[in-house]
Amino acid sequence: MKKVKKLSLTDLVLYGLVFMVPIAPVSLYGVVYNLSHGMVALVYIIGAIAMFFTAYSYSTLSQHISSSGSAYAYAGVCINPAVGFLTGWILLLDYLLFPTLVAVLGGVAVHAILPQIPVWVWPLIYVAIGTGVNYLGDTANGEIR
Repeated sequence: MKKVKKLSLTDLVLYGLVFMVPIAPVSLYGVVYNLSHGMVALVYIIGAIAMFFTAYSYSTLSQHISSSGSAYAYAGVCINPAVGFLTGWILLLDYLLFPTLVAVLGGVAVHAILPQIPVWVWPLIYVAIGTGVNYLGDTANGEIR
């Protein structure tokens, strides 16, 4: 029997939020605040506009390239298979390092508010929450038959 993926837009947005860990904005807020001279909202609005164009591009590519892949599939078809291969490895590296970076920076940020709890405990808490949500499986994100 063939599996049919049924993830709604809401499911995908929630998956993205869980992947980033909700602490991501907290860990970067101070840096963004200083670099933007207090205009954090403007930075996020500009970022959202840029992400809209990226999402639109993915939507267009997914209509023309019938692959269940991601950026690596599109880069492999549109540019060169070697570029697609490299893109896949870069994505894997991003999937490993970005959550780690967010957990560590989030731990540092929250430790500044609650110094009684050691800084190394916070990343463990974030990873435990993310692992728990992922352990629930696909039924937490949507239905796969």
